[in-house]
Amino acid sequence: MFVENKRLTGTTFRDQANSRLQVVDLASPFSTTDSHINFFYLLMMIAIAQGVGCKQTASKNPTPPAAAPNSHLTNDQSWDVFLDGYINNYFIARPDIAVLAGRHDLDGRLPDFSAAGLQREAERLRGAKERARSFANDALDGRQRFERDYLISRIDSDLFWLESAAWPAKNPYYYADALDPDVYISRDYAPLDQRMRAFINYAKAIPDALKQARGNLKPPFPRTFIKIGRTTIGGLAATYETDVTKIFAPVADEQLKSEFRAATSVAATAVREFDGWLASLEQDAPRISPSGRKSLARCCGPPRALAFRLINWKLSGDEIWSETSRPCAKRARVMRPVKSVRECVAKQQLNKPEGGAVEERETSSRT
Repeated sequence: MFVENKRLTGTTFRDQANSRLQVVDLASPFSTTDSHINFFYLLMMIAIAQGVGCKQTASKNPTPPAAAPNSHLTNDQSWDVFLDGYINNYFIARPDIAVLAGRHDLDGRLPDFSAAGLQREAERLRGAKERARSFANDALDGRQRFERDYLISRIDSDLFWLESAAWPAKNPYYYADALDPDVYISRDYAPLDQRMRAFINYAKAIPDALKQARGNLKPPFPRTFIKIGRTTIGGLAATYETDVTKIFAPVADEQLKSEFRAATSVAATAVREFDGWLASLEQDAPRISPSGRKSLARCCGPPRALAFRLINWKLSGDEIWSETSRPCAKRARVMRPVKSVRECVAKQQLNKPEGGAVEERETSSRT
């Protein structure tokens, strides 16, 4: 879950604790790839509860401040200052995540996906990890020790996807979440014309972001990666021209609408070119990445890596279904010994609470 602050700028998280907060369920696209987003929503909640500020910057091109120790502070105070700076620096490096968290002073921006930008991000993460590790147990209280250990684990996760798994070079989906414009079109965080301006800036940034992504990506990719990339990124062009256009249709400012049409057209063209490139790779793409097994072993560590070593990555789709459907079939025989799995699943789907949301929706649709 994450916190969306309806007050857009000029407040710290301490101020936000006293403002109206709206808690929103984390959408499924952001729950994939061991998402770092979950981590920052937890840290923000901790920051609110403990009074750890995360001041917003109003400069047009903010530069992350150095996370240097403060000699006049005690160790436990230094940790809180460090954590505050780390969150702020992360938001500046990942404005897409910052916007989701309510930092609308960063609206319309996308991360620097250039090779140099990714290298700077890796160096920033490694430096922050070393700084976090420098805080000894006896210098922190229980809450701070938890924050330190959790922070380090999440930095390790970010570095894994960035460097060990090398997803910027191997998986188009690495870029998909950052390119998703949903926050501007479905979240009513500001007047429609203000959100339209934010979307225009976002759309203007799309061509460069996709150019950077294509420069990083090194085929061949597994066919599944290509299909997911085409769905999550390639599908944006139609979204711009249909759903987004409908959302902003009520805006009366003709100049703004003209800028919107121009930016949307350029962004849609860039998306279709990127999608066409992925499509050209699909026919000859391998079924699975040869490095996937080793990467998973590095990610999971020795205990869980053993489970992955038991997987036969050469199983066909039918064989995989056969393996994964056995528990379902066993359960189905218990439920209805003479019925098929499909019939048992259908029966289970009818098991809905009376007066619940599903029943209410079905009733309203019939009326």
